Amino acid sequence: MEEYFIKIIQWNFIGVSSLLTLFLFMRTDVSFDKQSRRYFTLTGAAIILLMIFDSAAMYFETPTDDLATQNVHTVLNMICYADKPIIVMFLLFIVLRKESVKNVLYLIPAILNILAAISVLFGPWVFSYHNQNVFQRGFLGYTAHITALFYALLIVNESLKRFKDKNYYEGGVVIWILIITMIATMLDSETYTHLVNSSSGMCLLIYYFYFYFQLSKRDIMTDAFNRNAYYSDMLLFEKQISAMMLFNMGELYFSFDKNTESIWEKSLMSMVSIIRKNISSTARLYRFGGDEFVVLCLNEQKEAIRLVFENIKKDMKHSEYLFASGLAFNDRNRGLDELLSRADEAMRVDKSNIKARRVFQQRLMEAEAAAKNAENEQL
Repeated sequence: MEEYFIKIIQWNFIGVSSLLTLFLFMRTDVSFDKQSRRYFTLTGAAIILLMIFDSAAMYFETPTDDLATQNVHTVLNMICYADKPIIVMFLLFIVLRKESVKNVLYLIPAILNILAAISVLFGPWVFSYHNQNVFQRGFLGYTAHITALFYALLIVNESLKRFKDKNYYEGGVVIWILIITMIATMLDSETYTHLVNSSSGMCLLIYYFYFYFQLSKRDIMTDAFNRNAYYSDMLLFEKQISAMMLFNMGELYFSFDKNTESIWEKSLMSMVSIIRKNISSTARLYRFGGDEFVVLCLNEQKEAIRLVFENIKKDMKHSEYLFASGLAFNDRNRGLDELLSRADEAMRVDKSNIKARRVFQQRLMEAEAAAKNAENEQL
């Protein structure tokens, strides 16, 4: 019994310590949005569940022909078998955040794996314990591995999107976490040292701390740099700034009949997506205010900057939302505050022009409608 408890401590100490640290920070930190906190909590709970039932299953690993011991051992491993892919699924939900996380299709592989795990109560198709309580894998014995791999591939895909959106740090952190987990899984299958438990807890804590430290310089909703990062980068890249772009939605979204928060969020994310798609890898995007964004162009030629700016404006015109934009080139003889002022003035002029065009189009439509009504009355 003493040896059993020593092994339990050895296998789970790092994981338990990591999760306790995570829950302690989550209890005192209120800066995360509710959805992120919920999925961090669910992932941690799934890992704790795995540790508990995995430790209990180890107690019944002794070779025996006792049917009751074999059945208990089977049930405990059945729960672990169903739980492991769920941990990866919740990690995927953390990576996705608000992006299609409500899609029920993500739940289907996990549900199918749970059904496969439950089937061990009725037959040896997945695995079984017999002949001295020895593990026997069935022809469906890799459903948990395939399910976890499916979610891992989705996570890799999302991480590659982060690289494409120039969020290299998160993409790198997520892929590093997957590498650690996969190595632990391979070692676990060969050595039976239950490394997955501790590595999962440790990786979740690493990912949480990544989020925690990013809050000081990134906007959670859009993943752009925030105002604090803008002011620090203005000093850091002072001699490298070639130009500044400003983009704003402001009152323009009020032109829609459905003035709801979801419409505002969609329009904001649409603007961010268009900007990210066009700016160079050296440019930096900041959320300067509620619906105002700044792009700092670093060490770029004027013609290249103008081309990028025109491409952004062209894409914005094809969008269903209305955005104003302004561009100012850095005159080394003037200060950066003046650069921001000139870009802001250019954006205000663009916004006024957009409003004027909208009023003109509205009046034109009203005149056409009046003319049509007059024509119908004469008929």
